[in-house]
Amino acid sequence: MRGFWKTVNFVIKESDIILEVIDARFPELTRNPEIEDKIKNKILILVINKCDLVDKKEIEEYAKKHKAIFISANQRLGTTLLKKEIFRHAKKERNIIGILGYPNTGKSSLINALAGRRAAKTSPKSGYTTGKQLIKMTPTIYLLDTPGVFPYKEKNELKHALTSS
Repeated sequence: MRGFWKTVNFVIKESDIILEVIDARFPELTRNPEIEDKIKNKILILVINKCDLVDKKEIEEYAKKHKAIFISANQRLGTTLLKKEIFRHAKKERNIIGILGYPNTGKSSLINALAGRRAAKTSPKSGYTTGKQLIKMTPTIYLLDTPGVFPYKEKNELKHALTSS
């Protein structure tokens, strides 16, 4: 677990913008407050993935309350809105967008949707991504894929089973 936090700290340090990917089926269970607390002087965009699997009205209310963007990476729903938000903040000549979140929230699927191609390997198995990879989205925007991370102090196995983490 410590190796994953080394990765998280690297991503936070190297990224200009952080996307925290949470699962629409379990938004509160898959938010990672430790990641959110670690991000200082960086832009954080909450991305609620898998919105096609839940009631639209509920997820719209949650997204509005938490200033999040809801998408379905697999169905390519909401990705245009997310891209606009990324472009709004990506002002540098080279922008790194760090992708963080619990295992199995769809981080790699999101990268593929944003990149417009199968750039990151995906699997329904939790923990499939084991290392960092930088993927070109546009000539000036790069996406940094990482393994899923649990809060360091979290030991709730029931929660992990429920969320397929």
